[in-house]
Amino acid sequence: MRKLAWLVVVVLFLLSALFFVRYAGLAGKTTSPEAKMLIEVSHALLSYAAVRQATEAIGYLRGMNEAAEFSLYVSLGLALLSIVSFVILVASHQRRRDYNYDFDDHDAGAETCPQCAEPIRGFEIVCRACGYNFMMQWRAGGRK
Repeated sequence: MRKLAWLVVVVLFLLSALFFVRYAGLAGKTTSPEAKMLIEVSHALLSYAAVRQATEAIGYLRGMNEAAEFSLYVSLGLALLSIVSFVILVASHQRRRDYNYDFDDHDAGAETCPQCAEPIRGFEIVCRACGYNFMMQWRAGGRK
């Protein structure tokens, strides 16, 4: 489950980068000299009879600007979400390490009592053979 969470964080970072690259491309097109020339020509055409072509050119550039702004906002939102997710995952990993949890250890065999070496059955609190208290051992090795 943790691997899936890390995968989601990486995907969010990549999507954020993708939308930022899209924003940079659209912003570059709208601020290019050709776009500025198109705006100047369309303003000149507005004073003459070709109003329809001028308004289409201005609308096209406004649409590109709006798409660029949308890409920027999505990029920033995804970046913020991925940073928050990253911080939460790192904090939970640190807390998990402090308590000596080892849920992912699939190679672990049957545990034995440190006092009499009898196998521990399930989640026993006290050893059946010698009466050793396992809770005291857990508390001693707990949070540092």
